[in-house]
Amino acid sequence: MQQGGGSETEVTWEDQQNINKFGRLNNRFHELEVEIKVAKIPDGPQDISSNRANMESTCALDENVRWGL
Repeated sequence: MQQGGGSETEVTWEDQQNINKFGRLNNRFHELEVEIKVAKIPDGPQDISSNRANMESTCALDENVRWGL
């Protein structure tokens, strides 16, 4: 893996497994946040799959906030 100065950083197999696990858990956390927001919409559908457009727009807003865009 290369960083800014062109030097290489060694990543152990265990560290990579922890990085991967964190990534999966972090993604799931953000998915659940969106599901909670959509479920709190008054008179909105409780079935997330039927409200995909709303969920995607909420995700887009969350991405902008999360990454500071």
